[in-house]
Amino acid sequence: MDAVTEKGLASRLPASSVRVTRALRSAFTRCGERKFIGFVMDDDDPCRKFSVEILVDGYPARLVRADAPVDELVAARRGDGCYGFTCSLDDGVVNNSAIVEAQLANSGTAVGMPIVLARPAKQARQSSVFGYVQWLGGLRFSGWIDAPHEQAIGNVLVDGVPVARARATHWSHVGTSEQAALAVRGFDLHLHERFADGLVHRLAIVDDAGEGVCGDPVVFIAFADGFRQMFAGTGLSRHDQLRAELLDRLLPTSVPFSQYQQWREGLRVETDASGLPRGAVIIIGSEGAGDTVESLRGQTHTKWEATSLPRTSGPTSLSPKLAEKFLRSDGAKSEFVVFTIAGALLTPTAMARIAAAFVRYPDAQAVYGDLDIQSDDGSVWPLAFPAFDYERMLEQGRAQPARI
Repeated sequence: MDAVTEKGLASRLPASSVRVTRALRSAFTRCGERKFIGFVMDDDDPCRKFSVEILVDGYPARLVRADAPVDELVAARRGDGCYGFTCSLDDGVVNNSAIVEAQLANSGTAVGMPIVLARPAKQARQSSVFGYVQWLGGLRFSGWIDAPHEQAIGNVLVDGVPVARARATHWSHVGTSEQAALAVRGFDLHLHERFADGLVHRLAIVDDAGEGVCGDPVVFIAFADGFRQMFAGTGLSRHDQLRAELLDRLLPTSVPFSQYQQWREGLRVETDASGLPRGAVIIIGSEGAGDTVESLRGQTHTKWEATSLPRTSGPTSLSPKLAEKFLRSDGAKSEFVVFTIAGALLTPTAMARIAAAFVRYPDAQAVYGDLDIQSDDGSVWPLAFPAFDYERMLEQGRAQPARI
């Protein structure tokens, strides 16, 4: 389990594992056969974080950082609540040892109570968290369940009502070090669009007995069309519109990839093409060039010239001399050049948005956008490129200083 990112990892620790020494409050308990969790905090200095040394039969075995969220400390508003830690020991170590202890590194101060390995771990397992779920924004969630394949299934409850089943079907891992890394089964979840109603909901994942397997419920809120669209036409001031745009970024709506095409058809991007600079289009290759030209004829920005040049050594390679000849003749009045392979289709506002990007960013030398790929069955899937990264450009030769 990941001592840094797992929410509520050290929550609901048994009271018998908690120790208070002067200003220090700490706990240490067994969580499964070879996993151990705990927390340590300084009541007098809540900003302080500790490194914890795990001892097996008196010998150092692990060194972990106590900075993971602890639900009970978060709820009690003790500092930032992030004072938890976790570690896993090898089966051989657990089976051939007697006692596991935790102490502050370099000080010897005990953390929680020592654990006698001869005692069964099932009692601790009943109160531990063996999964994790996180909200990714909108109606999207992801997480993992630490269980065998046939048991890596959870019931998804929204506001206490069963709505779906979460099946952990792919492998993932948690843990930031080689010693603490743990292979787990991960899942992805997208809720029905009826929950994008602008109301606050609580999502929990439980087993068939109703016990939580992924920590405390996750609170989420989603809007079908976003805050800004929801308030459109209500006379919001410019200041409130900016607030709505900010909330759209913080709480984005979402759709699964299987519904991307329907979402795309409902999305209309309007760009004012008046006053935009003239562009030139160089189509590389001949097969499918007619389809590309036809998509150009449907552009909202009509000030463009186009040519088709033969491929040379590869699907995206062309003759620089032929390109220069075109730009000195028919394309001489163009202020920017669009390169595309034959067969590619440009959306009706593509040329206008590219031209507008150069106007908005006059120092930009190149512009790029996302793509849609159409499969043989006619379905459309997005190919979204990352934001510009200078180091990546140097490494991969991507000359893309501005994105639209």
